[in-house]
Amino acid sequence: MNRNYYRLAVLVVNIAPDVLRKKVTEGFRTDFSKDWKEGGDSGKDMIKRYVTNAKLLTLNHAERQVLESSQMRDFDITLCCSLLWAMRTLERVEFSAVTELRKVRNEYAHCSKMSNMDDAKFKQLWLRASRALSTLDQRLQKELDALYDYTEKENREKVSTLRPRPSSLLCL
Repeated sequence: MNRNYYRLAVLVVNIAPDVLRKKVTEGFRTDFSKDWKEGGDSGKDMIKRYVTNAKLLTLNHAERQVLESSQMRDFDITLCCSLLWAMRTLERVEFSAVTELRKVRNEYAHCSKMSNMDDAKFKQLWLRASRALSTLDQRLQKELDALYDYTEKENREKVSTLRPRPSSLLCL
């Protein structure tokens, strides 16, 4: 694996899921007129509305278990994207940003050439992901720019252990 792969992981594996989880909790609040209850019945409420009644969402067994648990920290990009699309609470530009994040995540996770990601491919994916994240949370742009500069200067070992939590993200 090369260091660009690890640098991109900071966005795709660490930051993007947190931003999407925040959007899911906001959408839940809008759709259900109540706050997400961690470990409560919030996930079951979503299954009832979006899977059972409206048939807007299809979940595999693992996704259903994670959603039923209502443990937001376990929601990955795929589940968050599916929930956001089913909720239909996003503005058009946000919907596009969520779609773009999922595409970047899929390119990152499924392309065997990523282990040898060159600088041009890395910059392209970083730009796409950071633009999408900034669309979903405008407060992130300066932090993402600083993170890019930071990772640009660091070696692979340092970046591979980096788990940034931008201060503008709310704890979920």
